[in-house]
Amino acid sequence: MRVRIGKVRGLLTKLLYVGCLWVLFTSCKNNKMISQFVSSFKLRNLLPSSTFFSEFNDYLISTPGCHIPNHAMMFTKAINYNHKCPVRAIFIKSLANNKILFQINKKQMLKYVKKSMYSRINCCYKFVTESKDGKLTYSKCSGFKNGGKVKLLQETIRVTCTVKNKKDTNIIYDDIYKVIIKRNDKKRATKLKPWNVLVLGMSHMSRMRFYNDMPKTGNFFKDNDWLDFRGFNKITREALSNVLVLLAGKTLTATKAQSLGGPVEKFIWNAYQNAGYVTAFGEDDRLQLLDNLARQLNIKPTDHKLQPIYRIDHRRIGNYMCTMKLPSGIHLLDYAHQFVDLYKNKNFFGFFWLSSYTQHYDGMPSLIDSEIAQLFGNIKNNGVLNNTFVIFLSETGMKSANSKSSIASYYEERLPMLFMWVPLEFRKKYINEYNNIKSNQIVLVTPYDINHTLKYILEFRVKLTNNSIYNTCPKCNGLFKNISLTRTCTGAGIDENVCTCRDYSTPPYNNFNVQTSLELAVSYIKDRARSVQTITCMICEEMELNSVISVHSYFYSNQTYYILAIQMQPRNMTYGVTVVVQKYNFSLVHPINSLTPPVTGRCAIRTEDTMYCACNVTFCNIQSSDSLPPQ
Repeated sequence: MRVRIGKVRGLLTKLLYVGCLWVLFTSCKNNKMISQFVSSFKLRNLLPSSTFFSEFNDYLISTPGCHIPNHAMMFTKAINYNHKCPVRAIFIKSLANNKILFQINKKQMLKYVKKSMYSRINCCYKFVTESKDGKLTYSKCSGFKNGGKVKLLQETIRVTCTVKNKKDTNIIYDDIYKVIIKRNDKKRATKLKPWNVLVLGMSHMSRMRFYNDMPKTGNFFKDNDWLDFRGFNKITREALSNVLVLLAGKTLTATKAQSLGGPVEKFIWNAYQNAGYVTAFGEDDRLQLLDNLARQLNIKPTDHKLQPIYRIDHRRIGNYMCTMKLPSGIHLLDYAHQFVDLYKNKNFFGFFWLSSYTQHYDGMPSLIDSEIAQLFGNIKNNGVLNNTFVIFLSETGMKSANSKSSIASYYEERLPMLFMWVPLEFRKKYINEYNNIKSNQIVLVTPYDINHTLKYILEFRVKLTNNSIYNTCPKCNGLFKNISLTRTCTGAGIDENVCTCRDYSTPPYNNFNVQTSLELAVSYIKDRARSVQTITCMICEEMELNSVISVHSYFYSNQTYYILAIQMQPRNMTYGVTVVVQKYNFSLVHPINSLTPPVTGRCAIRTEDTMYCACNVTFCNIQSSDSLPPQ
């Protein structure tokens, strides 16, 4: 009897629920409200077990707090120059007890020396040491033969091969290697259990561009139940600031301001270090921006560090950035793979950042698609993913002037990719937290949330004592908690000039507000160019408007925002400028964005002025030692 009553009650509840939905739909005349309800209810509460799903309706996300239009975008393919890095002929294999084995591939080596001279080859290796101030020192070059084994004393190894002729000795082969020396730190030998963390970043890669250029990695994510965050919005224009928020929970401006007044907050890897984790860091950027910033802020380095190989060699060959015989990005992926494989049975935190395939204007991320998919496949097969969170993300989309003509480009630049693997063991043990992570795929998410998420992953094992690390964004709770559907850009800590919760339109160029905004933008750029201080005998040429690439606008909070892409002469210098208008009051929204490489401004004394200067030689009747800084 009780069973029948229970069934009747369940049936009545379902009928009442359906009736409520019918009333809602028949009484609501606002289609946008209906769409908003459907997307927030259907996706948040009925999210399928397979967390990848096709694009739906007209929005990436549609919540009471934020609507992000779902624009398609055609990407201009970079020219494939069909030039590759030189061929590697010597390989180093890591052995047990921190020993290495040298293997010489004769077939590949014959590309560097004639067959008749092969027997005269002499090869030696040097260990490379980097000091705290970045200076490099080399050990004595010790000879080796094919199959030779040596003790690994430093992680960075330089190999040189020579052939001696009658008159002189010629270097025929030069290469650099990075092999991890496993730490046996008894102080770190704690009984910590999961969870481990691997963060792999890829600079200037939007979600749109990822699906366009990296189908193999995309298919791997779909086939293996990774999470795809459709509303991941950067928080500020400056790319480095978005990366710094991941690491420190603060923008670049806030971090520098704090460092002037005393010690800066630790990077996230320091919290993991203090908890007993082994840590690693690497970036393949030629300028080593993150590494240099960490030095300036006196951040304690990670236990393992990919540098200094890129200080030794880093040059462009076709579409590739090469470091000796391998693409710079392949060096980084190989080091990351070594790290996670070596410490898979311990606790580790790895942070690696790829730039060489996407940051340059002729970069082609498709060239490393197979290798990234293979990396994730390998760490899946060797069991690393059983207890490891993996976050694959970017800090911004593209900034190329060639892509700014369409409305879609403004969303593309502001919506970097964010994918996440959650360990199966975690999904079973923390069901509510995992369901929250899944539902947060269709709400507004920022780099602040990722920083908080990394802290919460650690807190599952270790209680953090420094509560101030959570105060950088009071309304950011990380991905383990249900993010409110009413969240807005302001509430998420996103600057207005990069907020994507706006519907852009294309106003006519002869509109009064458009013309006034253009005049304000051009006038500001011309004045900045005139005020640039340069080195001796150099000047900045006078700027003039060449063309208007695009004008887009949106209305928000009783203000109209005009997003301009303009090209200036000389040398086709291109800028992205935002002008806000309220009751006929026009003002620029800073910072101004350079959409072309600022190589023409190398004569400017201050780095921040290079984007406003087209350098030229002026009449100079004195001898000066000043010269242009190197590229």
